[in-house]
Amino acid sequence: MGPNRKCTNHFRYINLEGHLRQMLGVSRSKTERDIVQVLWCSIIFGIWKRRNMIIFYNAHMDTIALVEAIKYQA
Repeated sequence: MGPNRKCTNHFRYINLEGHLRQMLGVSRSKTERDIVQVLWCSIIFGIWKRRNMIIFYNAHMDTIALVEAIKYQA
């Protein structure tokens, strides 16, 4: 990016609901949307649970355990 160009913030309106709507928008059928929604919720919930473990129980970030927990609950 050149020195005279301003960086526009394209992500200023993104939140969890907006991200879910964006993910559902790429689905072609109701079945695909249902699958994407379940997977999306499982991923967000897994990240939230791991975050709470780190904050409240002084756990460490274990990416492999996070991925396995998400796969288990999905």
